[in-house]
Amino acid sequence: MAALSERTGTAAEACVDALKEGAELTVGDEADAEDLARPYLRRARSDRERHIPTLGFEQTTHDLAAARHATLRVLGVTSDEHPFQFAVFVAPDFTELVACLGFNQA
Repeated sequence: MAALSERTGTAAEACVDALKEGAELTVGDEADAEDLARPYLRRARSDRERHIPTLGFEQTTHDLAAARHATLRVLGVTSDEHPFQFAVFVAPDFTELVACLGFNQA
């Protein structure tokens, strides 16, 4: 997660804070990078229309579309103490951080 702490941006910084506060990190399966971008773009629009706070959705959709890898691994970061849950997208071999987004847990 060192790459996450080096990344600037509200979502990455908030995710690092949540991890420092004891948030749980879960490792998900690999998924097609192009397939990942579409639902997050829809969710960003939906949350914006409903005034639900999010962090980094727009940047994440751009980052996922521009990913150098055909597949990515999705990591989840959750905590009962933090207002956001996070999705962190990394290269399948964990060598590159591609994107990070946060969405309100409410």
